[in-house]
Amino acid sequence: RPGISVELHSDEPGTLPWFNAHVYPHVKDGRADGTAGAFASCPTYACCSNGVYCDSSSGQLTHIRLQHTGLSGTLPTLLGRLTATVEFDLSNNALGGTIPTELGAWTHLESFDVSDNALIGTLPTEIGAWSALGTFRMSNNALSGTLPTHI
Repeated sequence: RPGISVELHSDEPGTLPWFNAHVYPHVKDGRADGTAGAFASCPTYACCSNGVYCDSSSGQLTHIRLQHTGLSGTLPTLLGRLTATVEFDLSNNALGGTIPTELGAWTHLESFDVSDNALIGTLPTEIGAWSALGTFRMSNNALSGTLPTHI
């Protein structure tokens, strides 16, 4: 997506260019001001732009809305470090691979939509930690497994 020219990269195999440009800056260096701190703080250049949104009081990344953007590749495990994530919508793209078990760390998650992609495999049992979840969409993928009863 245009507008961000960040050149940070994860060393993780299968990392997506969109992840490197839009999300990785939030999990790599900690706080935006360069001091030590919790992962997933938002630098000012990415907040409220390009489908990445932050909580204005905590500075933590809370919403990733990159639906219908032509994304392809796999979901990086580093996404699990974004523990304040409330909404995750990567629907209607061309994402493949599996849903990382590390996403179970998203205990505040309210909405998860990966529908209309090419995801495969078994749903990780760790998603059972998503106790606040109200919306869960995964249609038009090749995912299998048992959903927790609260989903």
